[in-house]
Amino acid sequence: VQEGNRRALMAGFNYALTLELSRRPYQLESMQRVNGDYRQITGVEAVAMAMATLATGTKTACLVSGYPITPASAILHECAKLAEFGVTLFQAEDEIAAICACIGAAYGGKLALTCSSGPGLDLKSESLGLAVVTELPLVLIDVQRAGASTGMPTKTGQSDLNQVLFGRHGEAPLPVIAARSPADCFNTVIEAFRLAIKYMTPVIVLMDAYLANAAEPWFIPEVETLELPDIQYYRHEKPFSRESGLGRSWNIPGSKEHIHQLGGLEKQGDSGQISYDANNHQHMVTLRAQKIANIVQEYPALSLEGSANASVLLVGWGSTYGSLLAASARCEAEGLPIAVLHLRHLNPLPSDLGTLLREFKHVLVAELNTGQLCQIIRGQYLVDAQAINQCNGQPFHITDLVKHIFARVNDGAELHA
Repeated sequence: VQEGNRRALMAGFNYALTLELSRRPYQLESMQRVNGDYRQITGVEAVAMAMATLATGTKTACLVSGYPITPASAILHECAKLAEFGVTLFQAEDEIAAICACIGAAYGGKLALTCSSGPGLDLKSESLGLAVVTELPLVLIDVQRAGASTGMPTKTGQSDLNQVLFGRHGEAPLPVIAARSPADCFNTVIEAFRLAIKYMTPVIVLMDAYLANAAEPWFIPEVETLELPDIQYYRHEKPFSRESGLGRSWNIPGSKEHIHQLGGLEKQGDSGQISYDANNHQHMVTLRAQKIANIVQEYPALSLEGSANASVLLVGWGSTYGSLLAASARCEAEGLPIAVLHLRHLNPLPSDLGTLLREFKHVLVAELNTGQLCQIIRGQYLVDAQAINQCNGQPFHITDLVKHIFARVNDGAELHA
């Protein structure tokens, strides 16, 4: 009994050492919030709410197709409850079948969502390329976890960024958006479908295990205030006629006046006929790349949070949003003003990003990987960005972030050194 008590005491002591506990009491002020209805929501629940809203708001049936994999399986569990709203769940026999079912649904004019994590994303890559070439709108949610291989399925991470940006053979660009909080998953999924349909392209939404399972208060919006996708079939008589942003017409089966063929082989730009012509292939590669590049015109101007008089810019994306804001406030209290830039759109990157980055003496990029976004920023904008990285399956601890910020700004000096 004595030994058991001792072990219990030491277990509690050691556990307390891992927590970020305040050394002195403090009082939480009342939350400043907009009047309205709120509910607690997780990232997974927010995705399901978005699908129900899309189905009812656009009066278009939705398919959610997936294969069980931790931690993305929870999305399937929530969406299985939405049949009455026009959302159909399909549990496929494997990851490839899951995304191919979405390609088929998009071909038929339905809203299509597939979800996976880590290893499942690898298996979907070839079919993602097919969706790029056929220019069919669908959304893929990658709920990131700690890898590589099977890794730590129940732990969080941000190590799939390079995979979603570059992990397809050939030139197969597509938009990538990252949600920053559980509630933000709702808005991110709706935006992803809006872009997918306007530009006729697959879109990847990045979440992670932390966002999927964490919860926060969510302001329940009025459907009328949401910018839902504008779904119009047969916008042009010719299937490959294009809008100003280069998105083609969504001509679904069922009309003999709009018969056309789709597939993975390269097509003639204006007819859809199979083509091995060198000039046509160059034209189509350039066109698909420019179509994705045009999406920057949908973005609002970048805005900074934190200090307005800072020479240090802290950059992040995804679920690190709260940690970065808290760390910047701690640094400000310690005498180091910090501005925070949290990126939502990771491909294409915002057109005003380069100009903003060059306004700061120090650019620090904090990620739960080995510096993937930091490498992209350094390579694309020739900015001397410094990486703050962590790959332990856990979110950033505020004290660790503050220590690393001071160390880099002071050229290696520790906090309070």
